[in-house]
Amino acid sequence: MKRITITSISLCLVVFFCVEASWANLTIREFDAKRHDRFYVDVGGGAKAFIAEGYNFSGTGKASDNKWVTMISPTYFVSASHWHPDPSTGETITFYENNDPSGATHTHTIANWGYDVLPDGSGGSPNYDLWIGKLTEPVDTDKIACYSVLELPSTSDYIGRDLFVYGKPDRVGHNTIDFIDTSGGDDDKHMWFYYDTPGDPDEAMTETGDSGGASFTVCDGALTLIGIHHYGETDGGDSFIPLYIDALNGWMEADGSDERVTVVPEPATMILLSIGAMGMIIRRRHAKI
Repeated sequence: MKRITITSISLCLVVFFCVEASWANLTIREFDAKRHDRFYVDVGGGAKAFIAEGYNFSGTGKASDNKWVTMISPTYFVSASHWHPDPSTGETITFYENNDPSGATHTHTIANWGYDVLPDGSGGSPNYDLWIGKLTEPVDTDKIACYSVLELPSTSDYIGRDLFVYGKPDRVGHNTIDFIDTSGGDDDKHMWFYYDTPGDPDEAMTETGDSGGASFTVCDGALTLIGIHHYGETDGGDSFIPLYIDALNGWMEADGSDERVTVVPEPATMILLSIGAMGMIIRRRHAKI
C-alpha cells in the first residue's frame, strides 16, 4: 500500500535542506556497531561481525563537505540533487579499498560538471532528486568499484528484493523494496522501503544526512546499485536508478564520454527471457505451416 504522497516528498526535501543541526546516523532497529558499522574497530566491544562483509563498498565515498557519492562508471557518480557535492569548489572524495579504516585510500577531485537528472534525459528540479557528477580523473577500477544497475523486465519484479541500505556515518542495514512509485509519470521514479514494526533486527531507516547515499541489492554475488536516498524518517525513499539508466547514459554521452552504466540482468531472468523468445519463434513457425 502506498504510504507516501508527493507533498510528503516536498516537505521532506525542506527538512533535508534545513535541519543540518539535527542530523542523525542511519537508524537500525537493533544497532550493534560491530555488526553494522563498516569501519568498526574493536576497542573492547567485541570482534567485528559486519553484516555485509565480503561485499565491495569501495565505490561509495564522501566528499570533503560530507556529501555522498556512488560511482556508476570510472569517471561518473550519482548523488542527490538537493544534497550533492559542489562541483565548482574543487571538492575531493576519499574512497576506501576495503572495510578497514586504516586500509588503502584513494582521493579524487570533483570536476566542475554536474546535472540534475530526469528519466527522459532532461534537466530537472530537485523534486526529482537525482544528480550526476564526475571526477577530474577516472578511478582505478581494480581498486575502486563502479556499480552496475539491475534491470528487470517490470517494476513489479523488484518488489520484495533485499537491500543493503548505506548511510551515515558509514553504516549498513537491511530492508526490502516495498513499493515503486511511477504515479507522477516519466518524471517521477521513486522506490520506497518501509520501516516495519515489528521487523528485522537489522532493519534500516534513513535519516536527515543520509541523502545521496545508496541502496544496493545483490545480483550474481555482487552489489548492484538500485537507489539513491532522498527521503528519510519513518520510511525510506530513493530515486529508483533502473528507471534512470538511459538518462544517465545520455548525460555521459553528451559530455563526450564513451563510459556508460553497466546493466546486469539476473541469470535466471535471462534464461526465462530466452525461453520466452524461443517460444515466440516456435509459435510463429507453427503459424506459417
